[in-house]
Amino acid sequence: MEKGIRVFLGCVYGLFSVLTVAQPVQAEATASQTAIESKMVTVDAVLDEWRAMEVLESKDNDIAEWKIAKSEDGKTLYLCYTGTVSTVWDSMYSYKVLQITYANGTNYSCAAGYLAEYWSAPGAEVVMKNGASGTNPGPYVVECAMPIDAEDYSITFAGTTIKEKDIPVFVPAEEVEAVYEGITIDGKYGDWDAVNKVEAECPPEAYHDFDCLDYAACVMDGDYLYIYLQDGESGHAAGAGLHSNGRYSITSDLGRRVVFQLSTKDGGSVDGIDGAEVAYYGKQWEIAIPVSELPIYSKSVDFGLYQQEPFVAEIVNLQGTEGSAGDFDGIVYDGMFGDWTAYPHTLIQYATSGTQTNGPDGEGALYVEDGTLFGHVISTMDAHLAEEGGEFAKAISICFNGDREYNGDKTWNYYPRLVMVEEDGTINWSPQTADLPNGTYEFYISDARAEFDTTLVTNISQLQEHEKFVGKMWVEVGESNDEIEFYMDLEQVAKYLSYYSTTTITADDFKLIEAQFGRIGQDYLSIGATSSGPYVGVALCAGVAAIILLRRKRKNKVVVG
Repeated sequence: MEKGIRVFLGCVYGLFSVLTVAQPVQAEATASQTAIESKMVTVDAVLDEWRAMEVLESKDNDIAEWKIAKSEDGKTLYLCYTGTVSTVWDSMYSYKVLQITYANGTNYSCAAGYLAEYWSAPGAEVVMKNGASGTNPGPYVVECAMPIDAEDYSITFAGTTIKEKDIPVFVPAEEVEAVYEGITIDGKYGDWDAVNKVEAECPPEAYHDFDCLDYAACVMDGDYLYIYLQDGESGHAAGAGLHSNGRYSITSDLGRRVVFQLSTKDGGSVDGIDGAEVAYYGKQWEIAIPVSELPIYSKSVDFGLYQQEPFVAEIVNLQGTEGSAGDFDGIVYDGMFGDWTAYPHTLIQYATSGTQTNGPDGEGALYVEDGTLFGHVISTMDAHLAEEGGEFAKAISICFNGDREYNGDKTWNYYPRLVMVEEDGTINWSPQTADLPNGTYEFYISDARAEFDTTLVTNISQLQEHEKFVGKMWVEVGESNDEIEFYMDLEQVAKYLSYYSTTTITADDFKLIEAQFGRIGQDYLSIGATSSGPYVGVALCAGVAAIILLRRKRKNKVVVG
């Protein structure tokens, strides 16, 4: 009963519309092509096969485009039209009126959305698809098929009339594989047909049970990394992730990363990356990230939800250009940091993927060469920058051979304590290490558990052989990042540990070295204790070289000792 009433109302609405709206003088349209090769029409509200067909004039402000065609034998008439709806609940497009006028003057009209139920000839089909995502506007697509046994008629739709003899014909053709011709951020998405799309979904342990993602795709082409996302059936990409916060990560082959957050506001936006372009229409997103904003990489980057396995891995630039890393040529302890650029780093995090900050807590790396341990850590997170150096002064653990437990007997671990030594050798056991003005500072490294009588041992010359400082650390405090590099003489570390052990320890006994920077995150950096050897990088382009050289021009550099 309800269905019958709905059909009746649809047709009454259609007839009423013809009498009240379609009566003004209508423009006559002529299709410029009489035969179009295309794959056969499938009535599914997916309009790939219609691309070669001419768009006809619409005098209905709701209808953005409409097209019409007939089968090769002329026995089936096809119609499609599109417009924009504001929400998933809009259905006004089902009531758009189609009118056929036969040669004998007979008129036949009906709301297009009800053709399958009301068309006089059996076999009519209609599929309607509302492409909005919640309250995010999207396309409304209607595709119809109408069996017709006539040769002289005209069709009137959206205020435009086209004669039967001018209606183009679908000529069956073999499907042609889509060809990539670049991406334009315009909310139309057809240029993604040639880019492989992979299934994407929220992690199963996410704090919701709705389907937020369906597909993802990426391509790096020239100056941009392009990202495609398709919302899931009951959610959207801006609500994806373990914590439903829409945070994504671009991670380089060197372990560096940038983090950004998607939002549905303003037709889609990216928070966390300068210069990003976004189009969000219906359930589809397309995003352009400037290559200049990518993390330092050698050859490729990955893309996916932050702290989850990437959706798309090993994305390289189609133009053949390589990354910003340059060549790795070993580490020199000098407080300049540039030699770490092309060396792989590891995520250090405390805030987890639920962070409200567009960036990780930090990234770090260890390197061993000729009995010396080198380390590097960098943070751009505001919470850490607020400590102005203090985040690197405490809660550091250097562990050997897997011994991560705090050990009072000083075996197989070392807990750096930062001290300053003046030019005359005078030791400042409690230097200022936090709330430092922007600049670069150098400290010596001792063990926080060392049994120094700081009232008596005031000069570096008074230290016993096993007590001597094992290395040094540069700390840079800056506006946008805080950064350190350090070195530790492993033989001197072994000598210190041996003094408190029942056995003699040498640097050769260190098989695995791990480091934790507890104020930055709980993750451990790790490396084998033998020499790291050269890491093969890529050629450094002139532009990136200039950036690195610029970084080396430091202000307020403080060198002590």
